[in-house]
Amino acid sequence: MSENASLIRVWLFRVLVATACGLMIWGFTQPFWAGLVESPGITGSVVIYGWGIPETAGSIGYQIADDITPLYQIRLAWAFMGIICLLALLSTFLKGLKGQLLLGAVGIGTLAYALVAIFVVIKERLTEMGIALQGETFLGGGLRLTIQSDIEQGFYIIVICAAVLIILAALRFLIAGKALSKGS
Repeated sequence: MSENASLIRVWLFRVLVATACGLMIWGFTQPFWAGLVESPGITGSVVIYGWGIPETAGSIGYQIADDITPLYQIRLAWAFMGIICLLALLSTFLKGLKGQLLLGAVGIGTLAYALVAIFVVIKERLTEMGIALQGETFLGGGLRLTIQSDIEQGFYIIVICAAVLIILAALRFLIAGKALSKGS
């Protein structure tokens, strides 16, 4: 194969990884979970992102004030996402097994982050409050709240991008060819 064709394959691989990283960052700006709260006199929504819960305006904000994510945790989550993306991009410049393993580890780490966020952190907190992760929840008492909740697109985008990174790591030498296969 000519040197130009080999270089094109390497840059194709890099563009695929960069695209997955860009979509992951976009997914991180989208909600992971949302709940629409309805009650006589109270209507609002609670939105949880991959980085936490922002300050919620409206009539239900005071009820979740203790769950608002502190600024340092938001910064830490964004730093994690930035480092993950930088490592994924760096892996495309490493030759041999090192680059393949780094990209695979980034995909697995990102997948673990999303799964832990939704099925451990968010689900456990909702369970404590008597709210379903998905579906409709009726809370009695003085307020008589109805909450319609769903896992949102941000979670799915992150999971799909993480899976794509894992697949790209597995297919790295098929896509990029011999140019990235030589150990260094």
